[in-house]
Amino acid sequence: MPHAEVNGARLYYEVHGEGVPLVLSHGGWTDTNHWLPNAGPLSRRWRVVLWDRRGCGRSSDFGEGHTWQLWRDDLRGLLDHLGIDSAYLGGCSYGALLSLELALEWPRMVRALVLESGSPDGIAGAGPDVIYFPARAQELQRITAPALIIQGEYDPFWPPPVAERMQRGIAGSELVVVAGAGHVPHLDDPALFNRTVEEFLLRV
Repeated sequence: MPHAEVNGARLYYEVHGEGVPLVLSHGGWTDTNHWLPNAGPLSRRWRVVLWDRRGCGRSSDFGEGHTWQLWRDDLRGLLDHLGIDSAYLGGCSYGALLSLELALEWPRMVRALVLESGSPDGIAGAGPDVIYFPARAQELQRITAPALIIQGEYDPFWPPPVAERMQRGIAGSELVVVAGAGHVPHLDDPALFNRTVEEFLLRV
């Protein structure tokens, strides 16, 4: 099983397919299995990279605490380890916020963004399972990469109006609201998610 020694952690990752990298970051405290219905179909056209955040799945956690900056730097370190200097970058929930942060910090590394179930408002507060992310609504205009925003019709955390504000903030971005889906459209309707991402990336 491949691991990368990154930023003081041992990160598990998987690579599926060949071509331009499509790096997907999972949501919540899940792991690479979060993308089981998506990795195979998407890897027919792209080099799909999945990874477990520190403390998730098969990645180590040294008990030093979690911050959005640490997660962002972990992702950057993994890309460096894999020799990836630019990629399509996507994620769900925490993964979407993480992708957005990397795009703001290192914009030249991002060919396009796929932001699923994200928010321009970040995450307020913090706790054992809740990681603070800064609000970025006023900085979205800095994003110049093409962006696809995917939100579930019945997302209980960030409903479609949140995604609409994200779309207005990122010039030229596209919004797809998945009918009947909740917070994880790529699992609620994987065929639609895969097709939507494929069509978007082929256009950009």
